[in-house]
Amino acid sequence: MKCYVGIDLGSTTTKAIVLDAEGGIVGRGLTNSRSDYMVAAAVAQNEAYINARFELLRKLLHGDESQATDEYLHRLRIRFRYEQIHEHYRHLRERCLAGAEEKRGSDGDLARTVDEIFTAMEEKLADHIASFGDDESLFFRDVAGSLYMALAETAARRWEVSFDLLIGLYDRAILLVEGQLLEQSFRDCAEAALAGLELPMGNDLDAEVLRQAVAEVAGVEF
Repeated sequence: MKCYVGIDLGSTTTKAIVLDAEGGIVGRGLTNSRSDYMVAAAVAQNEAYINARFELLRKLLHGDESQATDEYLHRLRIRFRYEQIHEHYRHLRERCLAGAEEKRGSDGDLARTVDEIFTAMEEKLADHIASFGDDESLFFRDVAGSLYMALAETAARRWEVSFDLLIGLYDRAILLVEGQLLEQSFRDCAEAALAGLELPMGNDLDAEVLRQAVAEVAGVEF
């Protein structure tokens, strides 16, 4: 599919737009600009491609006339976002635990406390992401940070460790995680999202048709 991509790199957010050969908008992407502008531009462009693929998927299934299909695709998009964020979450956990191990003994058992925080995050992550709905202006650092801080406050009191130290671990780790591009394919995230959702009752959507449609849009080369 021939397309044109425009990227607006700002000091706070970076936006991308994908136009088809006729100049029609087929996808938009948005991310925070972070410290590495090249990564920010790549992430925004990838988000625009993802949104374009979801639009292609919607048209491939039932077009604009099926409300049930649109509702299911809305749920699928949220679950897709969970799969994206969960990969970042695993890297964030590794970074925070590594930082805690380096400071072991400086303020209680930091590694134990950090591990408890991320175990609780794992249990709450899916519902936490779903609570944001379609708000794409909330980025990974916002989603993870709000949950981490709430849980860190409770864990700090329980284990008598410094809350400021726990936040410092997060602040250092999030910069490293945001600065790396993760190898996440649309196909892998979409298939994982499909596996995590049940088809709506009384709808003519078929699981195999969905998988084939996902495979088709995943194979589109921009």
